[in-house]
Amino acid sequence: MSHPTRRRRPVALFLLASASFAATSITLSLLLSLETSLLSKSPFVMQLDDVNGHDMTIAALHDDESSLRPTQMMEHQLNQQEDGVVTTQYEYYDQQHHNRRLQLSMTEEKVTTTSNTNNNENNDNAIIGQSTNNQKVIVNMLRRARDKVDEKDVPFLLQVPYTNSDVIYNIMTECYGLVGREYWDVKDLQRDEKENVVDSFYVSSHDRPKEMFHNFGKRFHFLSTPHYQEGTSLLTLKHKGRIILMLRHPAYIAERMYLSRPNTQKGDLKGLLQYVNGTDYYDNWMTRMLANVPKEEKVTEEHFKYARMILENKFIIGMTSDMAETVKKRINLHFGWKELPSKQGCELEYIKKGTMELPTSALEEGGREWRFIAKKNLFDSKLMARGMAVFGMQKMRIPVHPYTVRDDRKAVSEAFGHLRNVQDEIDSSDIPFFWHIPKVRDEIRV
Repeated sequence: MSHPTRRRRPVALFLLASASFAATSITLSLLLSLETSLLSKSPFVMQLDDVNGHDMTIAALHDDESSLRPTQMMEHQLNQQEDGVVTTQYEYYDQQHHNRRLQLSMTEEKVTTTSNTNNNENNDNAIIGQSTNNQKVIVNMLRRARDKVDEKDVPFLLQVPYTNSDVIYNIMTECYGLVGREYWDVKDLQRDEKENVVDSFYVSSHDRPKEMFHNFGKRFHFLSTPHYQEGTSLLTLKHKGRIILMLRHPAYIAERMYLSRPNTQKGDLKGLLQYVNGTDYYDNWMTRMLANVPKEEKVTEEHFKYARMILENKFIIGMTSDMAETVKKRINLHFGWKELPSKQGCELEYIKKGTMELPTSALEEGGREWRFIAKKNLFDSKLMARGMAVFGMQKMRIPVHPYTVRDDRKAVSEAFGHLRNVQDEIDSSDIPFFWHIPKVRDEIRV
């Protein structure tokens, strides 16, 4: 006699498997719809670099990236301020973890410096732009080099002495017709920060020349100062900065700083080494400036990593040893600047003049004195090496300004207008044109 329960067992197992499959399908559908709804709230994806140099893809919740504010940037944000430290908690998508939503607690330390007063006439702090007052630097006030230039972004020339930064300033003002707001005194920066001059008087660097304005007044197209910490305090959420930085090996800069002091003589390598090894010498000044390290404090590997993160992500790098490449293939293309019609050849003139006026060095690259100074400035030497690598990569990675793309396309269209199509019949007025491409063998010529 058969048992009814045994006949029903396959049916029961089938129904149980079907129910389990249906439940799994419903769960997956709900998760997919939830993820889709979350992604649909993010019309674009923007990048944000944290203070440790990690690259994060942030899903923002606003249609206009330029309108983002720190208080509006993320869907969930928690701010706690205690003892000058702001802890911000963001929700973000991490591409390396299959676009899952993760929680990251970022700590943005509002860096401050103690007020130091030094009346020494030979104080090198004033030369290199060392921070000497209670100013803060917010890294997110600076645009990243690989982001497209917005008309509200403020070009910021960081005037590093003995690197031909003055040549870049002259090209920007004389050749492009830009008006710069130059600061050499920290007190002027403090005053203008209170007056909010950037929001009040900055105009796009493409609104030039200034003669197009009925009354240009206090308006300006870019900022220029050797004071990095205090200079960035002028920037606002509406007008963020794009820093141009010229780099030169710290050994050459140390030599020029030594020769700028009284009673020194070129070629006195012994005196140079004594100066570098003395207590008055300001070692690793670039790392100190970017990481805001006081002179009496020793520079550490953590300071270097912070400075390197800023150098890699925030600066348009130029090289003193390659001014033509810096001007033509970096600054021009990125910012969309061109010589004024009445200033054709101005760039080349200033580049040649700056190169010729750059004094020769008594140091031999790789020599004993060179290695001694490089070791004394270990972290700046490492920054220089990294800067050279970034300089090479930026040739292909930094975005070209839309105005430059527009002008290039117009030039190409005009050139095509003067060429015959290959299928057209040859006319007696047509001129044969051989396009010579370098490194192509002459045997291909007809």
